[in-house]
Amino acid sequence: MTKTRTVYGLALLGMCLALIGCDKKMEIVFNNMTQQPVNVELSVGRPHQFSPACSLTALGQDRVRLKIDDDRLPVHCAWRGGGFQGEFPIDKDTISPRYIYIRQSGPPIMRDEPTEIREEIRREKTFIKSKDEFVVE
Repeated sequence: MTKTRTVYGLALLGMCLALIGCDKKMEIVFNNMTQQPVNVELSVGRPHQFSPACSLTALGQDRVRLKIDDDRLPVHCAWRGGGFQGEFPIDKDTISPRYIYIRQSGPPIMRDEPTEIREEIRREKTFIKSKDEFVVE
């Protein structure tokens, strides 16, 4: 009798685990390296159907967390923002978090680990003549 209960208990536990399944947790870290705010839109598993993901301040950073059912893997992830766009596949072996750097001086950079990226920010100097002296703004 106890063996039968144990077998039924293990079978019930196995069925519950099969119904629950596992989810792929993915985190995308967007880094805005420009002087303007950027609104990022994301499309996961739905081609050309973008939804707002995050708003980045100038020189700001934000994280987007995704939870994808393993039955749907692999899925296609696309993003756009700041006049740039990018895409990458997400499967069970995709490294999380994924770092995306939106740069001022070139195309975005995507990395699997945080990277120090230096951007040279160029500012134009404006000279204003004020009586006998020059003022630089």
